[in-house]
Amino acid sequence: MTTLVALASRHAVVMGADSLGSMTRRMVDPIRLLDYFDPDDNYKLKVDSSGNPELKAVGQILEEAERVPYNQTLHATKLFKLGELPVGLMFTGISVIDQRTVRSIVSEFVNGTVEEIGDGPYTVKGLSNKLASLLHGYYEGTYPTPPSGRPGPDRPGLELLLAGYDSDKSDPSIVRVDARENRASIQFGPGEFGVAFAGQTDWIQRIVFGTDHMNKFRIEERVEDLLGQYRQELLDHLAPVGISSLPEPSADLFVFNNWRLNELEADWDEFSEQNAIDCVDFFLRIMIGAQDVDSQLPTVGGDVHIAVIRKETGYHPVTKEVWKHGDHEVRIPEVGL
Repeated sequence: MTTLVALASRHAVVMGADSLGSMTRRMVDPIRLLDYFDPDDNYKLKVDSSGNPELKAVGQILEEAERVPYNQTLHATKLFKLGELPVGLMFTGISVIDQRTVRSIVSEFVNGTVEEIGDGPYTVKGLSNKLASLLHGYYEGTYPTPPSGRPGPDRPGLELLLAGYDSDKSDPSIVRVDARENRASIQFGPGEFGVAFAGQTDWIQRIVFGTDHMNKFRIEERVEDLLGQYRQELLDHLAPVGISSLPEPSADLFVFNNWRLNELEADWDEFSEQNAIDCVDFFLRIMIGAQDVDSQLPTVGGDVHIAVIRKETGYHPVTKEVWKHGDHEVRIPEVGL
């Protein structure tokens, strides 16, 4: 996993990523499965009133699984420039598909499609569509779509953020690419300003949106459960007067209908380059700092890499993007300028 942040303002687009490379696997703690076994019967599988095992399908086990890091590397490069265009990209997810590194496929894309563009017209969305198609072809070579068409746990994700300027626009765009699904979707088009995230962002979501997706789901479940309990209490209370049914809670009672938690409010369009750099760094440090004190092994960390992209002057790495040995350093060609 990793964390990617891209912020679009009127002045520039700023991209940032951490540099910890980690590989995860879906694993299940056997203790979490004990509820399916009967301690009073030598821990045999529990059965229901019909004599059928309560553990019926592998999906029940997968629901108890969590992604656990089992391998990590430092100094992973996840932020790249797209040739001489004022466009950059970052990726999160698997780093090797069909015996090719994602970086080498991006280099192939730059040396082919991007170089062919030259001074010709292009859009960030158009570039994203072509890159998604290229990556998807390699992805299918390793993880072919199953007959059901469903992703399944054995088809890992590969997500990218592309950000920069269309050839004929003075405002930036940010586009999200899902290589697994061969899909590119605009997060912010020209004239729209804000911040986009990819990868692992739970702690960032709690700052920006008031809570993260999992906590939001838990709130929804809790409200639904309490409404059900209260409905049953009402039925018990009304039973003596002959009322035995009540309507189920309607969709109008959904907890987040026309209501939201307090969120971070910012005038993204007015951010200067330095404001945007500080903000992107802030978001990345939230994830890194939170995982430093978490009980689980970190999947976000290492050095922070940031680049500024301007329409007039192109791609500018803000952090030092070099290979080094001892006192000797050389710039990374796909990253540094």
